[in-house]
Amino acid sequence: MIFFTAPASDTLDYAAIYAAMTKLDMLSRFDYSESSYSAAKAAYTAAESGVKTAKTQAELNTLAKALSDAITEMEKTYSKKTIKSLSFNLTMEAGKSLPETVTVSFTDRTTQEARVVWNMLPTDQVNTPGSFDLAGRLEGTPYTVTAYIKVEGVSDASLRTIVESYKTIELTSYSESTQSAFVSALQKATALLEKTNKTQEEVNAAKAELTAAKYALKKTYATDKPVVSPPITNTPATSNTPTTTNTPSTSDTPSTSDAPGAMQPKEDSLSVGWILLIILGAVLFFGLGVGVTVFIMKKKNK
Repeated sequence: MIFFTAPASDTLDYAAIYAAMTKLDMLSRFDYSESSYSAAKAAYTAAESGVKTAKTQAELNTLAKALSDAITEMEKTYSKKTIKSLSFNLTMEAGKSLPETVTVSFTDRTTQEARVVWNMLPTDQVNTPGSFDLAGRLEGTPYTVTAYIKVEGVSDASLRTIVESYKTIELTSYSESTQSAFVSALQKATALLEKTNKTQEEVNAAKAELTAAKYALKKTYATDKPVVSPPITNTPATSNTPTTTNTPSTSDTPSTSDAPGAMQPKEDSLSVGWILLIILGAVLFFGLGVGVTVFIMKKKNK
């Protein structure tokens, strides 16, 4: 139990200054940085002296406040013995930055805000509603912290980025049908970004539709243009242009078979064949006659 020197006056209220002095007495100096504890201890000494010498309530109140402020500003020294837990449950809004500080609880039932250096993580995780685990380190200490982070709200940052990017696409070189689908998806996405009560499902669907329409754009080339055949006109035949079937043949125009010197292949081949056959027969007959004559002469000579 802590005892204080009895006050000199019975008409002043010492409750606030005694409460502040008691609070510091209950804390361990080894749990705080030396400089911050020394500042609080100086305020404590001033309060202790004021209890004996203060003549007015205002003096006591000023000393009590100075001591309370010094205790609040005391800096904890982090150690395994003083930190109650290094695990945290945090909630953040989609598209915002990670919390820079966490509330650390200590074994003496006090708490203090401490800066955290978080590990790297994909941007999509903080931009998309959901939850994930993340590790970090208490700044200025070797102690690792872990956090279960819940991301709330609707994130349209990625949709906004691609809308701004796709607005710069020159569409004149693409086919009209794919242009129309792309422009429609772009207009829908732009309108959705202006909507105040949109849902994450709507944002995701608009992003998927716009991305698909962009990659479906088809360029047009000169060879892709349809070939148009020239129109066919019907030229009516005139009576001044006689047709072949209407040209009468005259007796003065000999036919091919009657023309002089014209070749007649069938009859000529028959004539040549008979001539050759007659010549061959004559040669054979002459040879046979010569052979018979020689044979007779040989017989006579014998």
